[in-house]
Amino acid sequence: MKKLAFLPIFAILLIACSPKTEPVLVIKTVSATTQLNANERPVDFSPFYLFDGNGATSWCEGEEKNGDNSKVIIRLHKPVQFNRIWLQNGFKSAVTKIEKNVSVPDDKTSLLNYKSRAAARALRVSVKLNGKAKGELLVKDIPDQPTSTLELAEILLGDEITIQLADFHLDGRGYNKNDTCLTDIVIGLNDKKGGDVKFPTKFFYKDGIEKDWKDYYTLVLEEDYRYLSNNAVFARCISQLTDCQGYTRTSYEIVSGNPFQFIWLRPDVGMPPTGAVLFQEEFSGEDGDSSFKFYRLRPEMHTVETGLYYDVLEPAGEEPVGRLAIRWVKNTDLKLHELADDPSKTKHHYLIEVTSEPLGKEPVRVHYILSKAK
Repeated sequence: MKKLAFLPIFAILLIACSPKTEPVLVIKTVSATTQLNANERPVDFSPFYLFDGNGATSWCEGEEKNGDNSKVIIRLHKPVQFNRIWLQNGFKSAVTKIEKNVSVPDDKTSLLNYKSRAAARALRVSVKLNGKAKGELLVKDIPDQPTSTLELAEILLGDEITIQLADFHLDGRGYNKNDTCLTDIVIGLNDKKGGDVKFPTKFFYKDGIEKDWKDYYTLVLEEDYRYLSNNAVFARCISQLTDCQGYTRTSYEIVSGNPFQFIWLRPDVGMPPTGAVLFQEEFSGEDGDSSFKFYRLRPEMHTVETGLYYDVLEPAGEEPVGRLAIRWVKNTDLKLHELADDPSKTKHHYLIEVTSEPLGKEPVRVHYILSKAK
């Protein structure tokens, strides 16, 4: 009888000492050891996209080959027990289309996307709890199809989950077959009693506040969008003298190159052709006669390191004659205050570095400053 009385108490102690788990995946951070085009903005292949529930976004590794051993690390606010992973494999493999004002699966496009890049054939899943390794499983023979349910051999418990690429589907892939992608992941549990349970995904914002993906992305990752937006605003201010939001544009210095290769449009040049925001000033003859040739800009891409890229085009056609990059520098040093007539009346200063690269000519680098009065 004493044994019978002791067993329930022992079981209660085990339960009390076990880490508390939640049937909700509350994510603190998602990171990856590699990421395709990681320095570009807006981000196209972030590991966060694995948990946004959107079949038209993907994480893609950024290795030269197929990303063997590339990892996604998911750190959780609270530990979870799981033995199921619902995997949307490959690249953007669950897109939708609108039919009769209703969003429906676009299986044809999804399959084309899936076949355009490599997909996972095997994944290594490991967990940590309080910083200590607690288990690792290799999931092999994942079908070569967009959607799969991965049944793990045992239940894993942890507050950090690592998913590592271990093998790849390459057959029938296009020219991007060296890029391995995953579209979406849902983690859950099969307890053999209640069946499969998919854990809802939330994102930890701060104590007591958990957000859905859309709200979390707006609150936490808006810096990428703000950076892009500010670059675009200042680009328009420098090139077109529009959208300056109260700032005064002042030429700072020509850092390198021939200043007459590409020059921003000046008010004293006169009316340029429609859409031209850039001109080239050319000198000829001993008396230094000048002529002007106008160009227009087409936004190309945005990267953190180099800023906003433009193609420089002939106004009459699409033929590029060079490229131009605009980099916005915030928190400038005190030397920039010397450019103001009265430093006490200026509140904000922004240094803009403009690099123009005419085809076949020396690059030109110019610094501009934007100042805003109090």
